[in-house]
Amino acid sequence: MGRSDDRQADPTSSPGVITATVLSGVIAVAVAAAEWVEGAFRLFEESLELFRRAGNEAGVARAVWMMPLRDMVAGRWEGPLAKAGESVATWRRTGERFRLGDGLVWLAVVYGRAGRPADARAALEEAMELFGEANNPMGMLSVLLGQSYLARWEGRYQDAVRLAGAAASLRDRAWRQGRATGADAAG
Repeated sequence: MGRSDDRQADPTSSPGVITATVLSGVIAVAVAAAEWVEGAFRLFEESLELFRRAGNEAGVARAVWMMPLRDMVAGRWEGPLAKAGESVATWRRTGERFRLGDGLVWLAVVYGRAGRPADARAALEEAMELFGEANNPMGMLSVLLGQSYLARWEGRYQDAVRLAGAAASLRDRAWRQGRATGADAAG
């Protein structure tokens, strides 16, 4: 007996979306309760040490990638620049292209906040190239949002709105395409 055409997969129930939702909630609670923030950073530091002991280079890069948040919240940029650069270098070395693309977007944000817009643009261009080659709309969405933030920080408000609109349009198209593909596969 075949599956009914009216049954469609819930796009919010994938393991990645569920994990991201839970993590977002945990981070929101941690930020809301300042005493938890330091605890969260101690956990990042502990995970970094565990990844290092295990020789897991990709895990080290992921933990290092999260470490700059404390300095960024305080408006200190040199530490975050070094950490984000370290993560990007590791992902280049390990060949993890999606992580590299995400890392480049993160590095671009840090560059932008540190007053280095040319470096931010270069990182975003490289990330867009990686995500474009992989036909990864969610990665491209991340780049567009990074470009929108950069435009806003530079006072180019119309460009910021235009880029945010392009990101929203891409998100909607990717969602519709995913639903259509899921519906075709379910039929």
